[in-house]
Amino acid sequence: EGKLVAVVGVSDLVIVDTKDSLLVMQKSKDQDIKKIITQLEEKGEVERL
Repeated sequence: EGKLVAVVGVSDLVIVDTKDSLLVMQKSKDQDIKKIITQLEEKGEVERL
């Protein structure tokens, strides 16, 4: 709470903001999210997304 996230001069982004994580990625890279999820699963931190 109280956090400001500003993005200027970019387009076609996906922005996911949770209480302990921020994900900013191009929509065209949506398949790469699988890599991030795999890495988080390996570290036991998948609940962060």
